[in-house]
Amino acid sequence: MKNNRNNIKTFTNKKYYAFFILFLITLIACGKKGDPTLKSYEKPDPPLNVYAFHRESSIIISWTYDKSKQKNIKAFHIFRTNNDKFENIATLPPEIRSFTDKEIKNDTLYKYKIVSQSLKDVLSKDSNVIEIRTINPPPPPENIRVEIQNDKVILRWDKAQDNVYYNVYKSFEKEKYNLIPINKEPIKENYFTDKLDITRPVFYTVRGLMDKSIRNEGVASKEIVLNPSELIPPTPKNLQVVIKPDSVYLIWKECDEPWVIGYKIYRQTDTEKDYKLIGETKIPSFIDKEPPLSKRAYRVTSISPYKESQPVEIKDISYKKRK
Repeated sequence: MKNNRNNIKTFTNKKYYAFFILFLITLIACGKKGDPTLKSYEKPDPPLNVYAFHRESSIIISWTYDKSKQKNIKAFHIFRTNNDKFENIATLPPEIRSFTDKEIKNDTLYKYKIVSQSLKDVLSKDSNVIEIRTINPPPPPENIRVEIQNDKVILRWDKAQDNVYYNVYKSFEKEKYNLIPINKEPIKENYFTDKLDITRPVFYTVRGLMDKSIRNEGVASKEIVLNPSELIPPTPKNLQVVIKPDSVYLIWKECDEPWVIGYKIYRQTDTEKDYKLIGETKIPSFIDKEPPLSKRAYRVTSISPYKESQPVEIKDISYKKRK
């Protein structure tokens, strides 16, 4: 009987000990989960670099946010005031970085700020407050035209009035433009120079604004498309010939345009009515190794990745033996 009691006591002690160990493990495990849970209730970072500008009949607001912290954000809240009280006018998903406010009036001062909301519904501090006054923007620039000079694109347009500045927008997709113009500062002149891109079609549009310091943009100009497949290379110049007993040397001035990728050479003889292609070269010279025993003529054209130029010609080429 005594042994049974001792066994029961031992079993009870073991059971208590096991339960105590299990309790400690559970307590430690809960402790490990405590920090992330508390951290998730911290205030999220506010949006940065809040910027706004007036375009036509809307105000466009943009901002930045750290992408590595976006996964902890539930929404962005846009606040606006035209007096002293801010009101929430929009709630946007965390991947959005701009908002267009269409409910505005002309000649009115607006203020905006943005607040981020965490997944636990904790709100951040206010972003920077941005102010913008709406004024009547200028009409769109007219008569937009494009010129190609060597490796440059020159856009020109008719100047509307003396106090107007301009912003130029560029895109590789029709009617889809970034909010930021390609010019670093508003342009006072009625032209803009850009680097030529011959790899794909490029689209341009121009907007006028009344003040350099306040971005109040008007309606966009007519869209201009520059399609490199439509660029016709210039005709080579100064074609000259040097006649040897066994060959003919052709030399001409190299084209300045960097998008000219080479030249084609054509020849016509007394026995041939049509010009025939006899070779291509990437440099402004060519050697016709067929002896010039008969009278002949040559044509040289320049080529782009898409088109061929008009030819330059030289005729009545023949070798005359000296007496």
